[in-house]
Order: sequence, then C-alpha cells, then structure tokens
Amino acid sequence: MEIHESSPGGSSSAKLARECRGCVQTHWYPDVPAGSVKDGYRSENLEQQTFPDACFDMVITQDVFEHVLDPARGFAEVARTLKPGGAHVFTVPWYYWKPTLVRAVRQPDGTVRHLAEADYHGNPIDAKGSLVVTEWGVDLTDFVYRCSGLTTTAVHLHDRRQGIEGKFIEVFISRKPEIGPAHSRMQHFEDRVRLVDKEEGEGEGAIREQSKALMEKDYSILNMSGRNSISWRSSCPSATA
Repeated sequence: MEIHESSPGGSSSAKLARECRGCVQTHWYPDVPAGSVKDGYRSENLEQQTFPDACFDMVITQDVFEHVLDPARGFAEVARTLKPGGAHVFTVPWYYWKPTLVRAVRQPDGTVRHLAEADYHGNPIDAKGSLVVTEWGVDLTDFVYRCSGLTTTAVHLHDRRQGIEGKFIEVFISRKPEIGPAHSRMQHFEDRVRLVDKEEGEGEGAIREQSKALMEKDYSILNMSGRNSISWRSSCPSATA
C-alpha cells in the first residue's frame, strides 16, 4: 500500500514509518525545494504537491488542515494524488455544533491577515508553532466534497477502555470514487464541475472554462447544508472493575 502522511508527529506517525515500507512522510520546508529531502522528510506543500496524479492508496493528515491557508486547494490536491477508491484519513478539531470560523487568510501579496486573535498549536518542526487558520464547523464535510468530490464519513468512537474520550476525537474518512484510469489535474476539476457545479444547459466548453477558473481560484469557506456526508457515532460502555 502506498501512503502519504503530511506533517507527521507522535507515536502513530512513528509506527507508520517503522511498519509501512510504502509510506512517504512529508513536511513543508519553505527554504527547501519541493520534492527534496531534509532530515529524512520530503519537502511538500499540501496546496501544491509535486506528486503525480493517482499515486497513493491513502493520504493521512493528523490535525493539519486547521493550519492550511488554502484548504480548498489542499483538499483538491489530496484528491488528485489519491488512486480511484483511495481514502484520505484525517483529524481536525471539529466544532460540529457551529458554523466554520476562518481566523486568518492569505492576502494577494502572500502575507497573512488575521481575522481573529492569533492562536498557535504545536509544530514538530517549528518551535514557533502553527497558526490556526480555520476552526472547522458543521459544514466541514460539505466543504471537502465541494472542493474535491470526496464523500466523507465522520467517525466518533468513545471508548474509555481504549483511552478514547474527550473533545475532538472524531476521525474523518474521505473516499475517492472508483472512476477508472488516473485523471490529470484538469480532468479532476472537470469531473468536479460535472458532479457539483454544472448548471442545466451547460455544454462541454462551459464546463472546461469553469474548470480552468476553479484551478486558479482562491477559495473561501463555503457554508453548505450537510448533504454530502455520512456521520457514524459509536459509543462503547465504560470499563467496569
């Protein structure tokens, strides 16, 4: 199995590195050319990856996408690099009871504009930490679908016997449809337009123009209705003495 884990850290990432020969782990080093290796990790920007189309069976991101300045492009890139039938397994702090909150945006000149007080989480390669860009809310799974065409299952497993309890313990699994041969980046966006954005009466020319626009567009958070997700919640009883 070919796996890409972005921004690894912690015991689960160490286990993947030890036991999965087909696992490529990456960090984004702005001072290192994309595709090069530093300290044993390949340098890759989630928003602009150098991997070819349809090369991974699984992509893993653990508490990463709340820090990505252009998450729409990041999710689209994940989908592009997944093989048909592949899965993106990820975690983010999920505020499912409220709408998504964007805390910071990238401006045209590349600087960051803060829309809320700056908040940082730990970063395994930067002592300064990682800026929290997005607090994902109820519309997360629709946002993923809108950007990538992947349908997402939210799994909530509460099991004290396994030490799984507390807030933000959901695991998300987004699957790429079985669509046959590997698609190019442009074909991927064309498929998305046909699935999501196509309006009745549009021809192939209009679809292609809309696809080009999507490839160049800086996305903003989309507040949708939750139609494109499946939520499975499982709770195990507490262990007894």
